[in-house]
Amino acid sequence: MATRAGAIIVAPPSTQIVCARFVTVDLAAAMTGFTPGAIRTKIAKSVWLEGRQWVKRDGRVLIDMKGYEAWALGTDAER
Repeated sequence: MATRAGAIIVAPPSTQIVCARFVTVDLAAAMTGFTPGAIRTKIAKSVWLEGRQWVKRDGRVLIDMKGYEAWALGTDAER
């Protein structure tokens, strides 16, 4: 802790967010800039493939951020 003229200055608490490999459509939208609707359209039109860019677990679609990154870089095996 630092002091200034006898006062104790306490830094506000910070939050650190670490990205998970698999994220919800809404979180992927916030991270990528695509809207949730655009992500769902890419899935529906098979632009993003199950097992590559997304998976379904417990009835929910989860975006694989490693798969998304490969797709965005153009390095995924099937395009």
